[in-house]
Amino acid sequence: MDATEKMAEDFLTNLGCPAIVYEPDGNVPPDFLVNSTIAVEVRRLNQLVVDETGKVVGLERADIPLWQRITNLVNNFSVACPPPTTFGVFYRFGRPIPAWKKLQSELSAALTAFINGSKSTPHKASLPCGLSIRIFDWKKDKGSAFRIAGSSDQQSGGFIVENLQFALQHAVAEKEAKTSKYRSNYQEWWLVLVHYMVFWPDEHDRRQLFEGWGVQHTFDKVFVVNPLDLGDYFEL
Repeated sequence: MDATEKMAEDFLTNLGCPAIVYEPDGNVPPDFLVNSTIAVEVRRLNQLVVDETGKVVGLERADIPLWQRITNLVNNFSVACPPPTTFGVFYRFGRPIPAWKKLQSELSAALTAFINGSKSTPHKASLPCGLSIRIFDWKKDKGSAFRIAGSSDQQSGGFIVENLQFALQHAVAEKEAKTSKYRSNYQEWWLVLVHYMVFWPDEHDRRQLFEGWGVQHTFDKVFVVNPLDLGDYFEL
């Protein structure tokens, strides 16, 4: 189970869903089964761009090694006295991406300073290398002092609603195609999209999305979830 799937599992738990089973049929859809009847697929909702060949790709593709390294550092960060709850770490970066040795040193120092300090959240810090972090209290023990919560790219952005609609339409279409031959296996299908774009849409943005753009889909429910607060979500 990857970090996005884990967040989706926590989200379903917070919704009060009973009997959540991960990959009930193996490495094929759905990602989760709720109460033996509701199939749930999960996906990152990331900002998309059209590359020089006309292919739609995630803006963060070139930064996957950075994500993997920071995730490994944060999730496995060793502390002398583990706190009773896990702290989520969200990071923001720009280009050029700093050398890993420098970034690793500064991020480790920032996490150490936080865990040895007041642990007051939300906590924000800007590192000399250009990375900025936001730390929040997950209010539950996830098995480590810190857990990566997401990232954003300073070079991404643009029109919030337009980018969100494009990302939603692509994500929904991709999951509809992936689940099409499995739909008859279960009575109901949900899609959980964990939002990793730059800006979390406020009420005004959501109203624009629903009134001016809209996203058509064939799922029974589609949830868009804020990774920094799993109780903050909206349905399409």
